Amino acid sequence: MFFFIFSIGRLWAQDDLGGNLLGINMADPVTENFSEERSSYRAILLPVEDVRISAKAAGILEKFFFEEGAYVKKGDIIAQLNTEDERAEMVRAEAEVTVCQAELEKAQMEYKRIENLYKEEVISPKQYEEIKYQLQMAQGKFKEATALLEGAKNRLESKMIRSPIEGIFFKKLRNVGESVERLEPVGRVVNASELQMVIYCDSKHFGQIHPKDKYFVELVDGPYAGEKVEATVIHVDPILDPASGTFRVKLVINSSSKVVAGLSAELVIPELERKVLSNSPTVIGLNAAKKNP
Repeated sequence: MFFFIFSIGRLWAQDDLGGNLLGINMADPVTENFSEERSSYRAILLPVEDVRISAKAAGILEKFFFEEGAYVKKGDIIAQLNTEDERAEMVRAEAEVTVCQAELEKAQMEYKRIENLYKEEVISPKQYEEIKYQLQMAQGKFKEATALLEGAKNRLESKMIRSPIEGIFFKKLRNVGESVERLEPVGRVVNASELQMVIYCDSKHFGQIHPKDKYFVELVDGPYAGEKVEATVIHVDPILDPASGTFRVKLVINSSSKVVAGLSAELVIPELERKVLSNSPTVIGLNAAKKNP
């Protein structure tokens, strides 16, 4: 028969014949050292911004204002389509505004003159209302002409193709003289001051990677293959993709003469050492002596 003595975290047992104590740990944490595996993810370094530029209207590509490889600012006109009709409409609209403005100024002067006469009771209320109506008509015509001019400007602008970002005019996608449809890309503008690396990590790394974390990625190809550069995490998906069991991570890298868009890079993520709690008791001492009856 055994007698049991409890102490913190340990159970001691002694038989009734005076045998030695048996020490048993009930729930000691056991560290399981998993093999030092590393997961690697490879991706192509891409410009942080890559935009295909297009016109809001259809037409014939008339001219490029920049050559490939040129630096452009946000808002610069890269190319334009044919604009003969739009420019003619602009001239007509501007002329109409000029005429309506002159008529409005004349109506305003006449109204002031009649208003003074009306106050002096020289003219009848009917005459006063008539000149007031003419002023309102002149004001309406001027507003209408101004709106038509604004519409003509917008239609002309729709034939202009501007850069929405600051960067490099990378490539022409259409040639001068070709017909292009509305919103059809005619060129590419890229911002390669920073490069972006997008990887899809296994679920075992979920919660291990966070925004602003820094890693070293290794260049896979190019003249500087094998060199490592620093990358910063800018985005981590908050949930897993149920179809693939992965989550997306975006990293950004400063470009340089060594690190350019189009190169491949590899990110290595080490496995974390994990601790598990063993549910089975561990016998740490077993030296019981049993007396013969």
